[in-house]
Amino acid sequence: MGVGFETGPAIKLPLDATASEVGSAILMLFDECGLIVEHPKTFGGSDMPVLQQAGSSSWTAFMKTQPELFMVSLTEFLISIEFWKRDGKGFCADESRQVISFPRDISPTVLGDAILGR
Repeated sequence: MGVGFETGPAIKLPLDATASEVGSAILMLFDECGLIVEHPKTFGGSDMPVLQQAGSSSWTAFMKTQPELFMVSLTEFLISIEFWKRDGKGFCADESRQVISFPRDISPTVLGDAILGR
């Protein structure tokens, strides 16, 4: 399991990570990155942090691992989670699942529980 920005940083977590560990990792990434993420110089190359953390040499190899994707966004007052699904070559928004929003001061455990589907 891992969390990260497409342009980095990315954090690798064990598959059995607790909700608190998942939520804490996401909150830590926002703290480390601030609110502005640099525009990537390249897209989709093997230098993508998520591919490096997953140990995959390409997007195709990464997709064979059957990854899951969720987008977490941060605003002045809210943290929102949007769930995505695999569509064969990549991901698309999962229309069957609602976007979930929480107050910005959400606890790591509650955030992690929402992502892990608990």
